[in-house]
Amino acid sequence: MHDWQYAYDSPAETPVYTVAPNLLGEHRRTAEKSLIRELLAIAVELRTLDDIYANLLKNKGYLSVRSKLDRKGEFGVLYRGTGKLSLRYCCNKLIHAADIRPVYDKSDDNEIWFMQGDIELTGFVNKSEWMISIDVMNFLEGVMDICGALEKLEEEGLL
Repeated sequence: MHDWQYAYDSPAETPVYTVAPNLLGEHRRTAEKSLIRELLAIAVELRTLDDIYANLLKNKGYLSVRSKLDRKGEFGVLYRGTGKLSLRYCCNKLIHAADIRPVYDKSDDNEIWFMQGDIELTGFVNKSEWMISIDVMNFLEGVMDICGALEKLEEEGLL
C-alpha cells in the first residue's frame, strides 16, 4: 500500500493528490522538530553575533543596522510579558522558551492541516509567564538582513 494516491474529483474528473494520514503525521512530527531545532540554532548564533558587535565591540555600523531593522520589523506579537519584540528579543525567547509550538491552519480544499508560518512560545521570567508569537518568515528575513549588513560592513572595513 502506498502513502499517496490520486483520486478524481467528480464531476470535473480533476485529479487530486491525496496523502495518507500516517505520512502526514510523520511529516508533521519531523518537520516540527527540525523547524524548532534550526530556529534555536539560528537564535543562539545571532545572539552571539549581537553580543559581540553590539555589546563587546559597540560597533556603530552594526548598531545602526540593528536599530533600523528593529524599527521596521514585524517579528510577531507579544501576548503576555514586557519588552519590545525586536530581533534580539525573539532570539532570547527562542533560547529560553519552555514550550515552542508551530501554529497550524486547515486547508478548506482538502482539509489538510499545515503550518501557517507562526510559532507560539511560552516561558517564565521570575515566576511571571510570558507568551509571544513569532512570524517565522519575518524573523528569518530579519536574520538575513543582519547577515547581509554584516557582510557589507566587513567589505567596507567597518567591522
